[in-house]
Amino acid sequence: EAAWVDPAGADLSTDLAAAQEQWLTVNSDQPAGAVRRGQQALARRDYAEAERWIRIANAWDPAAYSHHLLGRVLHAAGKTPEAIAEITRAIELEPTGSEYAYELALILAETGDTAGVIKYLEMTVANAPDFGRAWYNLGLAYAGQEKLASALRALTQAETNMPGSPDAAYAAATIHLRTGDRAAAVAAAERALARAPNNPGLRGFAEQLRRGGDFPANR
Repeated sequence: EAAWVDPAGADLSTDLAAAQEQWLTVNSDQPAGAVRRGQQALARRDYAEAERWIRIANAWDPAAYSHHLLGRVLHAAGKTPEAIAEITRAIELEPTGSEYAYELALILAETGDTAGVIKYLEMTVANAPDFGRAWYNLGLAYAGQEKLASALRALTQAETNMPGSPDAAYAAATIHLRTGDRAAAVAAAERALARAPNNPGLRGFAEQLRRGGDFPANR
């Protein structure tokens, strides 16, 4: 397939953009063309037009991808319940689509549905076990439900799969403090600092733990 111009900033004076527009003119009565039209409108933040085109594509070919794309459009337009329904449908059509489950978990987090967040993050990591950010968010969700052992296991997976990020190790340190395991908290803080040695907040956190001081989040 030929490269496509960024639809948000396409310059139709260029040969490539003109060819793209010609392709869309010919193919807008096909699912792929309608999806492209919807993607262009989404890039312009014209959510009503994006929704119109993607619903047309869905009517012709109700594929998981187009349901997911419609869910993204609806979420961007502030239609959260409808977005949840569309992405849920995408997951039903393609249960192994980890990106669908992950995006649904993030939307559910905005609604306060913690059980739903955990369900779909667990589905995400089951289908994509190397998805570090999903493991990280799952660890935080478990911690919010006081499932601290599960949280620490998830954060261990996150650390493994996000070796350049201090986030999971820092979160693990705060959870170890909640369990009263200061030695493990210090070790986790040191791991976080090793990944971001120039972060003054992490440096102060690790130094405070080394001195035996408490951290405000644990008080």
